[in-house]
Amino acid sequence: MDKGQLRVLLIEDDPDDYLLTTELIAEIPGSKMVLEWASDYDAGIAALGRCEHDACLLDYRLGKKDGILLLREALSLGCKAPVILLTGERDRDLAMQALEAGAADYLVKGEIDADSLERSIRYALQQNRHAIELQEKVAERTAELEEANSALRQSAEQVRALFEAAEAARLTAEAAKSRAEAATRAKDDFLAALSHELRTPLNPALLLATSLAEDKGLPASVRDDINVIAKGIALQARLVDDLLDITRITGGKLRLELRPIDAHAALRHAYEILRADITELAIEVTLDLDAPRHTIKADAVRLQQIFWNVLKNAVKFTPSGGSVVVRTCNPAANPETLEVEISDTGIGIEREMLSRVFDAFVQEEHDHGHRFGGVGLGLAITHKLVELQNGRIEARSGGRGEGSTFRIELPLEDAQAQGNEGPVASAPASAPFSRRILLVEDHEQTRETLVRLLQKRGHYVVGAGSCKTARESADSCDFDLVISDLGLPDGEGHTLMAELSEAHGLPGIALSGYGMDQDIVRSRASGFCAHLTKPVDIRSLETAIASAPKLTRAREETDDYCAPLSVITSSASGRLKQA
Repeated sequence: MDKGQLRVLLIEDDPDDYLLTTELIAEIPGSKMVLEWASDYDAGIAALGRCEHDACLLDYRLGKKDGILLLREALSLGCKAPVILLTGERDRDLAMQALEAGAADYLVKGEIDADSLERSIRYALQQNRHAIELQEKVAERTAELEEANSALRQSAEQVRALFEAAEAARLTAEAAKSRAEAATRAKDDFLAALSHELRTPLNPALLLATSLAEDKGLPASVRDDINVIAKGIALQARLVDDLLDITRITGGKLRLELRPIDAHAALRHAYEILRADITELAIEVTLDLDAPRHTIKADAVRLQQIFWNVLKNAVKFTPSGGSVVVRTCNPAANPETLEVEISDTGIGIEREMLSRVFDAFVQEEHDHGHRFGGVGLGLAITHKLVELQNGRIEARSGGRGEGSTFRIELPLEDAQAQGNEGPVASAPASAPFSRRILLVEDHEQTRETLVRLLQKRGHYVVGAGSCKTARESADSCDFDLVISDLGLPDGEGHTLMAELSEAHGLPGIALSGYGMDQDIVRSRASGFCAHLTKPVDIRSLETAIASAPKLTRAREETDDYCAPLSVITSSASGRLKQA
């Protein structure tokens, strides 16, 4: 077979549709696609199991079985080829089911022509290649990290051995220490780069998911499905954040902003976040928030993280039909303390594990292995965060099958501050006015998604994929806000922001996959008023836009504030940290 040919498998039980598909592929100009036909479910499974095809067109109706069932079975057998589902009628629910099951695309038979078929196949192949490249990159960089850690361990062993020697050994130990510090810096740089690579492709997905979830024009069931997608993306981002959090905490680099917080509001918010999981698992959750005084001085984001982690843990390890109780009180023995107790009827903790339950990367072994998921960082981070806010946390359990209780104690804010307590989390804010936004983002999918969503919300948006295009756009148009990525193909977002601020007086919002503390400090220094870490949801982005300073321009009263430019590209995000 010609090396340039693409082998496309059609799984279709209707000979007429097979002939139609053959004709469509023949109409593709210069097509090198070779169509192979499997006429029933079993033949399709057998063909996909051989992993010989570049792509697959899969009919939804296959006798008594359907294409989604076949897709799931093929993926479980290790099928790597992207699969495009074909159906006879448009059905949004079916489309969502297909994509959730792992389909690369969804096409309606009566609406397919040669162009759309070719475009769908080539897009699926491109996305599949990108996914494979990302997996290879993650594996490669993970191997580099393992190699760096191995070198670091070897250096530490050498230091301990040489420490007992004479003056010459001491000098050797100092040299080894320098190498170890360099390895640590390399590890930090690697973690920052890895988080950027993982967050960037999640950004357009989370933006679209959170935007669609709020679209009242969609059926409630579809919005619920989209919410599931958004939660999955947010969970992936949470795992990245956990790895960075434990690095910042152990390195003493985590910054907290303490202010009066209503702990009861934070607990209710944590419950609302987990409501869907609680309902799905049929777990009864009781909130006995009886503490008369419940205002504490804490970091709003980190307090929410503490309550979410512990409550999520209780729900995760409680079987269906079990119960979780959240209680608060001001104990008589220490009336200046808020005590939060979260108890569950779950699997419990073995006595020997109680002393290690807050250790990083430690998880108790269960009958079915690692069936509860996670990487063992949630409780370790929670313990450190409680301590950093002058509190304490402890775990109790009678053993296997006896449930668990986590007790958190946090100092109360003094009475005078209780009338000024702020909300736990900012409510999503809609922009009170439209903005003229210069969007600088080299990731094409993110840029196109942002342009479309921001235009839909009434903003005028011009997209630029490089520093050069951004400068030309700013020189020819009157903007009042810049939203910029930091890593650009021909320069740095920090440098670009400083230039645009000086030349045009523009405020800016940094939108980046880099979210370490030093990244945020650098954003502040270069002129950004806020730093958004990818992936960002549409509500956080709206809040940042609404909070950015508004410029007043002489031409604001007219619509003719931007001359046409051929260099401008335009088309019809996370955690918000003030920079």
